Amino acid sequence: MGRFLFSTVNLVWKTFPRHYCAAQAAKSNLSQLRKKTGIPLKNCRAALEKFNNNLEEAEKWLIEQAQKEGWAKADKLQSRPMSQGLVGVLQSRAGATMVEVNCETDFVARNEKFQELVYRLTTACHDNLQQDTNKKFLQHDAVNDLPYEDKKMSDAVALEVGTIGENMRLRRAIFLPKLEGQFLNSYVHNSDKKVVINDCHMGRFGTLLSVQHTSGTDSEESIETVTK
Repeated sequence: MGRFLFSTVNLVWKTFPRHYCAAQAAKSNLSQLRKKTGIPLKNCRAALEKFNNNLEEAEKWLIEQAQKEGWAKADKLQSRPMSQGLVGVLQSRAGATMVEVNCETDFVARNEKFQELVYRLTTACHDNLQQDTNKKFLQHDAVNDLPYEDKKMSDAVALEVGTIGENMRLRRAIFLPKLEGQFLNSYVHNSDKKVVINDCHMGRFGTLLSVQHTSGTDSEESIETVTK
């Protein structure tokens, strides 16, 4: 009898860790998926169940679904006014880029996911626009058609509309190149606390200042200022 009990307990002890590890792995994947996508837990759980806890496949499918829902919601909300938002400014040796992203409420403008979106759009615009040394000013349609990863800028915005649930738009972007003999600087004004993500400064108002010294018979300076 004693041997039988010992054998049974031993069997349970051997099988328990396998179930425990599987449960821990599923919980870890759920946490990672939620953190990477920002999509609600119930959706993340459903995606992992659909793909047998395959994190990569679940994330790909989840983003595709969120993208579709985001575009549908963006179409539904497009008539709602957007009087809030942020300006993102990023400056490098190549030049300076300023981007304006609008939303409906100040509450969303202070949301970390919205700020992350502004950072990603500003960075992507800067990477696209600095390819040559020409000044560029892009309005709504032109800037939204710029490539973003394997899609467009407008797709990134639509995805966050679906996630956050508020109307948003990438309104415009400008790039000023850094030329020889030129002074180029930028400034962002924040009515709230300072927001900076990887050298991208964000606030309610932004300015790019370009000063070019030209030599000749009459030495003069050309000053260009762009404010949003």
